[in-house]
Amino acid sequence: MLTSIEIPEFVKTIRDYAFYKCTKLTSVTLPENMTKIGVKAFFDMPSSGHIYCDAKEPFTISENTFNYNCTLHVPYGCKEKYQKAVNWRKFTNIEEMEEESGEPVYGDETGVTPATLEAESAERFYDLQGRPVDGTQKGLLIRNGKKVLVK
Repeated sequence: MLTSIEIPEFVKTIRDYAFYKCTKLTSVTLPENMTKIGVKAFFDMPSSGHIYCDAKEPFTISENTFNYNCTLHVPYGCKEKYQKAVNWRKFTNIEEMEEESGEPVYGDETGVTPATLEAESAERFYDLQGRPVDGTQKGLLIRNGKKVLVK
């Protein structure tokens, strides 16, 4: 029944079949210092899954470690390295995460985009009940039919 997992920083390797048959696992976060993942460790993830890899350099993975139809998210500026790396290049969709700025990164699965009222004042903002906001409200709002987070 495991749906997501964030591997702790102190874990450097994941052995063969560690999360095999975890068919509901849709989100995996791998730490920057990971060095190896074994055979079929995440093989049974659904194709709609997301793998967030914080390693700036591709590390060793087996030929069938992942379901390569999942989306692989890699650090900003590292996409080309992963596209060329043995077995990592098998992913059909590799996306770069936003450049680190000290601000949280908002992933596609949340549907939330960061925004500011002042910078985008030409566009109307609404609360979650569809009422227009006055320009002072912060939090989760709607702009152009999409959820945005205003700080």
